[in-house]
Amino acid sequence: MSQGAELSDLLDRARAKGTDKQFREFIQRQPSCISGRFSEFLETGEGRCVAAHIRRAGESGTGFKGEYACVPMTQSEHLLQHQHGESYFGGKEFFDAQRVRYLGMWVDS
Repeated sequence: MSQGAELSDLLDRARAKGTDKQFREFIQRQPSCISGRFSEFLETGEGRCVAAHIRRAGESGTGFKGEYACVPMTQSEHLLQHQHGESYFGGKEFFDAQRVRYLGMWVDS
């Protein structure tokens, strides 16, 4: 299956499973896709990350954030993403693969 077809299938399954907000909450409980670390820990000891959005043509615009289009990053990694772009951490292909990976993890959980 091509990556586009795989993403389309995952998006259909994600919409059937729950909301984009529920997906973002899942992402925030995952370790960073870059370093494997968390930004912070809650009093309960549970780690948290930022749900960093991935923006693509056709899914973008001023202030627009695509649904089910985020990956976990620490706060400092997220700031570097904004300052230097996705190429700082591996580029579009890396982030597209991470989006598919985490979306798959969520729909299968």
